[in-house]
Amino acid sequence: MWKQLSYTFTATGPGASLVYDARGNTTRLADQTLAHDISDRYTGTVLDAGTIIEYLRDAADRVVQRTVKAGPTGIRPRR
Repeated sequence: MWKQLSYTFTATGPGASLVYDARGNTTRLADQTLAHDISDRYTGTVLDAGTIIEYLRDAADRVVQRTVKAGPTGIRPRR
């Protein structure tokens, strides 16, 4: 049995794509690059415009902080 290292799906229209890593985590969703830690927990997103969104977890694996760093345009996403 083989393990797929990545998969890319591109639909018609701009930004309609998905990319997964070897562990099945979504790493690219339209204009967003998603990050995961070694335990496959979602840790944050970088938007193509430069905005960075990071999540901090406590010892019980709960999200306790969300930090948004505005991109070069200074515009923060509505999320």
